[in-house]
Amino acid sequence: MVDWSAASKPARGKDSIWLGISLPGAEISVENVPTRFEARARLLHICTQAIAAGHRLLIGFDFPFGYPKGVAKHVTGTASA
Repeated sequence: MVDWSAASKPARGKDSIWLGISLPGAEISVENVPTRFEARARLLHICTQAIAAGHRLLIGFDFPFGYPKGVAKHVTGTASA
């Protein structure tokens, strides 16, 4: 699981990126990564190793999936959904 909340600058702790990792045969771990770039690299590493070991993956992200500006007007005819 990935809590993708992040400050506008590298940070740890509150308003930063957290990874909750559960791998077969290992204790659940929690990692606090200071930047999105580092989180992406860490996730890529974890996924690459898991796939190479023949494991299946389930990855969840805690961030909103927003529509681009103008979608509501295009779909509903008004600026509000």
